Amino acid sequence: MSFVFAPPAEIASLEPSFLPPSGPVWILDPGQQSGGASASRPILLRRYEGLTSVLALSAVLRRAAGAHQSRLFAPCAWGTSEGVFWTATPVPGGKPLMSTDLSRLPWQQAVSLWRPLAEAVRAAHGRGVVHGLLSPWNVWYDDTIEKLTGVDLGCWPGERLGQDVHWPAEMQGLASARQPTPATDVYGLARLLIWLALPAEAMRATPNFSGIPAFAIPTLERAICQDPGRRPQRVDELIDATSFASSIREGSDHAGDEPSDERRADVLFRRVHGRETIENKRFGPGLRFHLGPANEAPANEAESTGVFFYEGVDRDVYHSVRWAWEGALINLFDAGVVEDSTKRRFLTSHARCLPVVEPYWPVSVTDVLTAEHCTSRVLVDQREAGAPGRALVFGSLVHGLLEDLSSASPPTLDEALEARLPLLRIDMLASGLGDDDLPALVLDAHKHFENLVKFSAAGGRNDALSRVGWSGRHAEATRYSAMFGLEGRIDLVTEDEHDGLQIIELKTGKPWDGHLSQVRCYTLLWGGLARQSGVAMSGHVLYSANGRMETIALEDTARERRILRARNELVACHRSHVDPSIGYKAPHFMEHPRQCNAAPCRWRKDRCQEQTAMLGLNPSARADQSTGPGSPWQGWEPSLVSRAWAYHAHFNRLIGMERWAENAALGLILQSQRLAERVANRSALADLRVVEVDSEAGRLSLSGRATRLFSPGDFVLAHRGDIDTGHVVKGVVVSTTGEGIVVRSQSAAIAATLPQDGWILDALPARMGHRSALQALYGAIKHRDRARAQVLLDPQSLAAREAMAFEPTQPFALLEDSERALNTTQRLAVARALGAPVGTLIQGPPGTGKTTVIAHLVRELVARGQRVVLCALTNTAVDTMLAKLLDAGHRDFVRVGSSGRCRELSDKLRAQGLAPRDFFSDDLAQANSSLGSLSQALLDTMVIGCTAHGSVGASVIKFLCHKRGAQPFDVAIVDEAGQLTEPMTLGPLNLARRFVLVGDHRQLPPIVENEQAQSVFIEGFASLDAPEDDLALVDEPGQLSLLAQQSASQVSAVLDGAGVGGLDRSLFERLVERLPFVMLEEQYRMNEAIMAFSNAAFYGDRLRAHESVATQALDIAATKLGAITAPEHAVVFVNVDASDDGRTNLAEAQALVETLICLGQAAPAATIGVVSPFRAQAHLLRELLHTALGESALKIDVDTVERFQGSERDVILVSLVKTGRAGDFLSDERRLNVTLTRARKKLIVFGHRPCLELSPLYRRLIEQPQTFIVDWQSSAHD
Repeated sequence: MSFVFAPPAEIASLEPSFLPPSGPVWILDPGQQSGGASASRPILLRRYEGLTSVLALSAVLRRAAGAHQSRLFAPCAWGTSEGVFWTATPVPGGKPLMSTDLSRLPWQQAVSLWRPLAEAVRAAHGRGVVHGLLSPWNVWYDDTIEKLTGVDLGCWPGERLGQDVHWPAEMQGLASARQPTPATDVYGLARLLIWLALPAEAMRATPNFSGIPAFAIPTLERAICQDPGRRPQRVDELIDATSFASSIREGSDHAGDEPSDERRADVLFRRVHGRETIENKRFGPGLRFHLGPANEAPANEAESTGVFFYEGVDRDVYHSVRWAWEGALINLFDAGVVEDSTKRRFLTSHARCLPVVEPYWPVSVTDVLTAEHCTSRVLVDQREAGAPGRALVFGSLVHGLLEDLSSASPPTLDEALEARLPLLRIDMLASGLGDDDLPALVLDAHKHFENLVKFSAAGGRNDALSRVGWSGRHAEATRYSAMFGLEGRIDLVTEDEHDGLQIIELKTGKPWDGHLSQVRCYTLLWGGLARQSGVAMSGHVLYSANGRMETIALEDTARERRILRARNELVACHRSHVDPSIGYKAPHFMEHPRQCNAAPCRWRKDRCQEQTAMLGLNPSARADQSTGPGSPWQGWEPSLVSRAWAYHAHFNRLIGMERWAENAALGLILQSQRLAERVANRSALADLRVVEVDSEAGRLSLSGRATRLFSPGDFVLAHRGDIDTGHVVKGVVVSTTGEGIVVRSQSAAIAATLPQDGWILDALPARMGHRSALQALYGAIKHRDRARAQVLLDPQSLAAREAMAFEPTQPFALLEDSERALNTTQRLAVARALGAPVGTLIQGPPGTGKTTVIAHLVRELVARGQRVVLCALTNTAVDTMLAKLLDAGHRDFVRVGSSGRCRELSDKLRAQGLAPRDFFSDDLAQANSSLGSLSQALLDTMVIGCTAHGSVGASVIKFLCHKRGAQPFDVAIVDEAGQLTEPMTLGPLNLARRFVLVGDHRQLPPIVENEQAQSVFIEGFASLDAPEDDLALVDEPGQLSLLAQQSASQVSAVLDGAGVGGLDRSLFERLVERLPFVMLEEQYRMNEAIMAFSNAAFYGDRLRAHESVATQALDIAATKLGAITAPEHAVVFVNVDASDDGRTNLAEAQALVETLICLGQAAPAATIGVVSPFRAQAHLLRELLHTALGESALKIDVDTVERFQGSERDVILVSLVKTGRAGDFLSDERRLNVTLTRARKKLIVFGHRPCLELSPLYRRLIEQPQTFIVDWQSSAHD
């Protein structure tokens, strides 16, 4: 505290800012301050003419400064001037309650506003802290966020209240003489509540309580008694007595007593049915439904429970559940139990009631915190990320330092910075930082690091657990909760016998109320584990700027309600993509001005306004009124604007549908009762045993049966059954063997403290790309490139055809190497790509050298001074393009990422005498300590390679956009374009003026989890013509009605003719069916007999085999299998007379393994692959191969067709499994095409002929002249 303080000389001439009963108060801005009170924020200035003792004053101020209660604003400076004492206090947010224009509030709204403060005071009492001076002039209210924001302690030294203020004696006079008790705070809280509900009565000794519910009046009368002994002695009594909660009966205006603890209930995982809205004259709008069993509709009324909520009774709970839809799952914690006149029991709100809608659909803590008060904040961020800045870079650096300090052997700061700064250099460039900014960054890091070291210093215990924050076993731990429907990653969790479970969140910036909500979310995530383990739990925010640790209240119902309301509304927002009939609409810009002007919207306001205008989000928006001056669509044709709005709305909805399905797949893992189902579906392994834990390396080794179910790179969750109450280890598979699996995870060490047996391993759904897809989609609209818009939105128009067409009037001059290396159609493809005004489509059937075309196209573009971004769906495809670029002699490129993650490309670079560190962005960042030289190296590079997802979010791309503008490249080339969803394809396209899409729509389409987001579903409903009553039928609980499905899947009529469909229809496929394209016609992979079927079935007999491969045959000695392995039969169909059990066929698998053994012995140099349409059969084949061949089986790739696209082998064996009906999955033309075209010299198909011949497609394959047919008879081959 500063003692060098004097009020400004002109203070006598300034009018007080407000006049509370305790005397005048001035608010001074920073420029008006002087001496020790000078600060960067406004202060409150008070004078105390009656104080004469400096010792008494300083003791009071020390007490104020040490109160340690959340949101207490104590004096920061004091002094004397002409015998008068002055204090200076930081200004809380908003205004003093008595100075606001807040009008009389409805009772429940007043209680909702007041309750957080009451619960904070209750928590303070639990820590032995009594406030003692709560009043309307020192409690502050911020009308932009509609919250009581803080309590000003500047008036603590003494009060000289007017004659009309009837505050009790223990709240008046010098603080040194006051002796407040919890009952004193009960008095203050009661007066505050009366102020909110009846402002005119709040200062009277005996208020007129007319307008306050009768059930609350007796307790309020007692609470404001002058005699402390007659008041309620606990804040809890006041909170409970003032809550409407369960004091009503359904359908009645009668107010009764609050239910006791025995009349409250937790109702978990029950399904909503019979939902209806209701209205009550006194309590306003309401909601009524029944809760029945989760897995079936209730057979009778006795199996369900009636539930009702009214907005006027409990606004928070009503708005938290109002969007619950028919069939939704709900958890109700601490619901009130009431009875009607017939003794029927119902559930309704209670003072501590917490509802959770669809708890098996986890929402990230980050999104929940962002969505508080407005879900559109999340949507704005999803469409367009805010610009990166120094704060984000510095936050990442300090979090890394915390991780370093949590290691077994913590480094020094210099050692930590030496390791950490190179990892952040590209982020620094993307944030606009340069070499001149580094000294200040490092200096700040020193300060924060020192505070972290102090935090981690010994806490007074002399044992191995003395390092607080490191005595536990977690860092950056991920948790999931099916109780509260949350997921989140926590900075640090400690668990030990002394301190219990400690949740610690690190913050590098200024304190903010959202930090407390964030930690409260994390304590909800960890609460089940703490209770199960029987340990205490606490939550803390660590501010590294000053080393301060703030403890949060774990009993804060109001905060929990805000958290869960935001979470439930987000769930409704996401659900509306799947089922628009629930009626949820996210707010548009300025729909609720108070929320739009609140502080959390400060950094999003401009983006929200722009997005609302750009996408027509205001329901009153019309395209014909959105093209005038000042509009983002100025000068555009209204019809094209309408198409743009419809296009965005359509794909935004489909992305939301896909996200719903993938998040629901994660929710399945949270349901312990469905383990058997997950094991049967081959998505989980059970009964595993921990055999080794390597804490240093972060590796967990498990043993058990069928571990080959997983593959290296798969993301998994290891746990022991109940994820809510047990430890979980999230990681990635490193390796698998027949009996074991190794998982890498930061949380691996915890497994060493748990029982070895009974572990479960679940495959985590690949929930990647939703945010990237949304940003790419919005980016395509925001660019407002009219020529490209014609291509995307109206591809049948003449303008679109002209944008994609290029017919040179004379031979197009290519580089000499290109002329020599390319065939006729390849040269045509390159010429088109070089000359088309907007874009080019190149179809590359299997083996036709599309990667070669890409390599030579890049060389041609660079030779013309054009910058290129190369993108594809997978990292493997990106590396393949760059490797081919090396083969073509081009070495000027940078691959986004590190050389350690791209081994084959790195090996190829070394083989050519090149250093990988010069070709990977992360390696360049490690090698260039100067940000200037790193910046120049990236800017000088003509070709950048990354995945489509990386094109949206990679720091390298953000840096290039920062330096060169929104389109830093001349041309974007996208390989595997047929496998990318349309929104993700837009990511690379947004980066360049022109584009080239290379793919094959006759091969695998994009993978889509949600069948409603697929084209066949959408187009099926588009032609659906059924009576509405039939469409509304729902067959199973929780299912969408057909009418709802149709509503969710419809394509706007505005887009008629554009071919817009589901996410499984790539942009490449949509455009290639409507616009000019080039097809490569000569293939260099397959024997012409292998090519024959696909050529005829899928490519109109336009393919031809190059002479180098047309007659190639397998070099193999004769085997006992005869014609099956004979080189003269390039295509063999082996008829296996067997039966399947759904997705496996043991007899077929055994036949295939026997064939593999013969091939391995007779053709040891041949590369062999095995393809099956079913993961279960692929797993069975791996197990049989391992049994037969041991580790030699690893040389044979066995997988589904999705894993084989883009690769090839000398020999491919196919196991089709089915023996009854082929089914749509097996008869998919594109899957079959990919399966059959992986082989170079030999293709052997195993199947059940009577079944397959039921399909015209397979009958054609079997009966074509090139196919040699053999009946399998294993005994004949012995």
